[in-house]
Amino acid sequence: MSESGTNSETKEQVLKHFSRVNNVDEETLEKYSLEKLGKKLGEISKNARKKLIKDINWDKNKDARVEARKQKKKEASNLEPKKRKTELLEQQKNSGINIVLDMSYDELMVEHEITSIGSQVMRCYSANKNSLCPVNLYITKLEGKTKKRFDERISEHLNWKQEHIKFLDESSYYDYFVGKKFPSFETNNETDKNLEDESVCNPKDIVYLTADSDNVVNELDPKKVYIIGGIVDKNRYPKLTEKKAIEQGISTARLPIDQYLKMSTRKVLTVNHVFEILLEFISTKDWEKSFLKVIPQRKFKSDDDTKN
Repeated sequence: MSESGTNSETKEQVLKHFSRVNNVDEETLEKYSLEKLGKKLGEISKNARKKLIKDINWDKNKDARVEARKQKKKEASNLEPKKRKTELLEQQKNSGINIVLDMSYDELMVEHEITSIGSQVMRCYSANKNSLCPVNLYITKLEGKTKKRFDERISEHLNWKQEHIKFLDESSYYDYFVGKKFPSFETNNETDKNLEDESVCNPKDIVYLTADSDNVVNELDPKKVYIIGGIVDKNRYPKLTEKKAIEQGISTARLPIDQYLKMSTRKVLTVNHVFEILLEFISTKDWEKSFLKVIPQRKFKSDDDTKN
């Protein structure tokens, strides 16, 4: 046999061995060669054949690669929230601010409003839980249709952490706070740490936040209790919360919205919007930024509205 014949035979043997090692049969190679290169297997070079084998193995392992990526993504998604949660817990510091959601308006709301107020309370809890400067959040007078809604449709509230929300159920904020010591809290502010622990809450230390008040809240004080009315009323009950505060002899105040923004509607916001604005202000000490971040754009008055 000639030398060229020997070399040709040796080359063919090497290629077949390469194919076997890579678990690719000749029939599959022939098919790929015709489909991808338009040539028979015997017409392509050694390098082209090797590349073809690699392509076949790449295609063969496609499902495994997709599954591996899915698994990796799943593992990363499981780790990332845990990492963020750990970092948040390490950085979180209670602001010491006391905020109450007064749920005593159950009888004034219809069914879809009960559903809405339940969702708003959930948003408040979530916002507080994920804030770097959470507040002492209380729920008072949870009863009637609203309590039934929580028990039947928002039953997970039983597992909510008390460090982020405390249900006082049928208790009123007045009975819970007035004449009692303020709740203890942690703070980064050394001045606040030196405040007397024996401070007792007086009626005037309770501030009902209402858009109807003549007073404006400019700062938030840990030695006060801020009340947000837990009602969805679409302006059916004007001055409802202000009248309640006057009857109880407690203070009232409104957020300084009109000092920073022009609103296209009456300055009445949802419960969770008010709460989120307060949380944002605690973190930024900037009312304007807080309003702009939380209040929906549709509530802002445009220049054209102003001209009219």
